[in-house]
Amino acid sequence: MKFIKILTIGLTLLSTSLPIYVSADEIVSNQETNQIEAKAAIAADSKTGQILYAKNINQKLPIASMTKMISMAIVIDQVRSHQLSWDTPIKIDQSLSQLSQNSELSNVPLEAGHSYTVKDLFNASIVQSANAAVMALANKIAGNQENFVNLMRKKVKSWGIKDAYLITSTGLNNQYLKGYRYPGTSKNDENKMTARDVAIVAQHIVNDYPEFLDVSRETNVTFDPNGNQPTEMTNWNRMLKGLQVETPGVDGLKTGTTEAAGACFAGTIKRDGWRIVTVVMNVQNGMEDKNARFVQTQKLMNMVYDDWKQKEIVKQGHSLKQIKPADVPYGKETTVNLVSKQNITLAVPSKETSYSVKTVTQNTLDAPVHKGETATTVHIELNKNLGYLTKEPTYSFVANQSVEKANIFVRAWRHIHHFFANLF
Repeated sequence: MKFIKILTIGLTLLSTSLPIYVSADEIVSNQETNQIEAKAAIAADSKTGQILYAKNINQKLPIASMTKMISMAIVIDQVRSHQLSWDTPIKIDQSLSQLSQNSELSNVPLEAGHSYTVKDLFNASIVQSANAAVMALANKIAGNQENFVNLMRKKVKSWGIKDAYLITSTGLNNQYLKGYRYPGTSKNDENKMTARDVAIVAQHIVNDYPEFLDVSRETNVTFDPNGNQPTEMTNWNRMLKGLQVETPGVDGLKTGTTEAAGACFAGTIKRDGWRIVTVVMNVQNGMEDKNARFVQTQKLMNMVYDDWKQKEIVKQGHSLKQIKPADVPYGKETTVNLVSKQNITLAVPSKETSYSVKTVTQNTLDAPVHKGETATTVHIELNKNLGYLTKEPTYSFVANQSVEKANIFVRAWRHIHHFFANLF
């Protein structure tokens, strides 16, 4: 099978650190490869949230260190609001220093009593998935881990995620956090979300937090470069340039691994100007094969770009044949043509470009009508519709000209005519 062949190539090249290239043609030539080998997987347009691939996307599963996307969004919020600066020093206590030395966990070594900048800890959290670094940032921001988790819960709710189970700032299982456990949680609890909800987080990261991408796209970053022991960090994301599953256009986002979560990865790629986000959770053989999650993500990305294409449905200022003119009962003209307020671009199946227009609101306009006044709001519905991460987007159509109010005699006559027309 193709997939086994791909994995064999991946294992062979792992020791040589050479990139693995899997072409889109190779991916889609065999129907057996069209199923992503993970417990859950999703791909979506980064702007519209249009879902382009879905497998078991609504089951809540452990998310491991994909959690850190949420944590780092809060760090960026703090910097933007001037509660922190990137140069703010954070002093490391003994317990976090000990945690940072735990060889079972992803970390960079932190020295007790030594201070590290917010930027260094932020970089380590993304590139090296450094758990103690995340916790140090959380303690600085919120005073303790519990308060920070509460901020995380509030954050995802603001993104429309209603049922996330968040109990740690890192995604670690409670068993590793001996000095801390969120109240009411058990020894083996850990964070859980659906693949859809993780994709929503990824969508917000790529759209609202470019500072995250500035770091996540880097293959190598030096931790504490001005300190006594600078540490060279290599990104856990093996899809970046020069790494084992190099895939041009990939610039993030975050890996995640625990025993319960298996191997997970939230990714993003921009190809030919079109960015998508992807999530794979608990990838088959992911704990044994360190490349598996990235090979599956590469396959998913190639499938999406092969099966879908972006199509401009209508340009700003142009009309659609499905949008009827709006009535202006008491205007000098009784109707006005409607044009799109914006360019409307959607992903459509590569081999099928049909779509339909569903009117949400159709307004009768009161004269005088001003050019550019919104008259109707529509959904654009595709024949192949997998839904959206959150709300289906709507698009405004506006009057393409101004219409003055008719004089009082014309308005009176129309009113009388309308009255008698309704009687019969």
